[in-house]
Amino acid sequence: MYDILLKNGRLFDKEAGVDGVADIAIEGGKIAAVGKIDEPAAQTIDLTGLRVLPGLIDYHMHALTSGCSFALKPELPCFTNGVTTMVDAGSVGNAGFRTSYINDVLPSEVDIKVMLNICSAGQLAHYYLEDLDPAHYQEKDILDLCREYRDVIVAIKLRQSRNITGDLGLTPLRETVRIAEKAGLPVVVHATDSPGEVKDTLDILRKGDVYCHCFNQVGKTIIGEDGHVLPEVREAQKRGVLFDCAHGSLNFSNLIARQAFADGFYPDLISTDLSQLSFNKAPGYGFAYMLSEILSLGMPEKEVFRRITASAARMIDADDTFLVPGKKADIAVFDIHDHNFKMKDRYGNLADGNTIVRPMMTIKKGKIVYRQVDLLDTL
Repeated sequence: MYDILLKNGRLFDKEAGVDGVADIAIEGGKIAAVGKIDEPAAQTIDLTGLRVLPGLIDYHMHALTSGCSFALKPELPCFTNGVTTMVDAGSVGNAGFRTSYINDVLPSEVDIKVMLNICSAGQLAHYYLEDLDPAHYQEKDILDLCREYRDVIVAIKLRQSRNITGDLGLTPLRETVRIAEKAGLPVVVHATDSPGEVKDTLDILRKGDVYCHCFNQVGKTIIGEDGHVLPEVREAQKRGVLFDCAHGSLNFSNLIARQAFADGFYPDLISTDLSQLSFNKAPGYGFAYMLSEILSLGMPEKEVFRRITASAARMIDADDTFLVPGKKADIAVFDIHDHNFKMKDRYGNLADGNTIVRPMMTIKKGKIVYRQVDLLDTL
């Protein structure tokens, strides 16, 4: 007898060649079978009309509460939104990493990976700005940690807004890239109101590096004066620089996103930048609401699904196929339906929403960790 049998859901795992209605059987924390399944199970749940995805991966969130005052414990925001794996986006630097690893990463029910902040202190508090003078970068300690915790540290993070970099300009980014090259890791750069032109930042980034908050509306943006995506943005994406939505409470413009989508430009990653500043608060709320916005603004559904599963998995050196027998049973179930609502971003832009993503169930390692009250076992 299986532990759980999910019946009649519409499955999607493009890399595994799964796209259609099928059943999933779960046993011993793993997917036991996919297809038409009639064997008994301790729990059988009818998912007719619902979307079944691999457990989502949030590539940009703040959850290391031991070292960051605005971080939040990940289980509540993740499991209630179908997320089973997340990446902390630079909450701590080398000085606080080991403490956060012991207190936050190891005990968590959510799988946590970490971007190590280039600043030793990390992001201690919202209004505490990082010291980005490269003379103060602790290069040896950073490289030692990246080697020792290679299975946890997946990138090096830098925030390079003008109010943080000051007169240093793009020098902190160049030095961060140099250190990341030694560590064999990508750089993730917070690029709102960055020094210079957008092209200046993109020219420094390598294949695999990430330009995050790509739909912000402060300073220079990815949209040119003609209302279209800058040619240098397209060229950078073509050569392998990745663009992350990283929504958050402050850095997402539905105007910029809508213009980009109309041009056929889509982010390589879709993440939340969730923290105490944004969870269950306008304009971010949570992953499901942010997906509702992205879909309503015109990004195709299947392209969205791939960004929050396979694309994110590759960024953390994880397998990019999920819904196949033998894999860990991390699964998210959603009701995606038409619904009219108003979307207002932090810049005051208004847009009409037409698609709502409603989380129905989250399964982590074969255990149901979240479910809607009306999603009942069949008798």
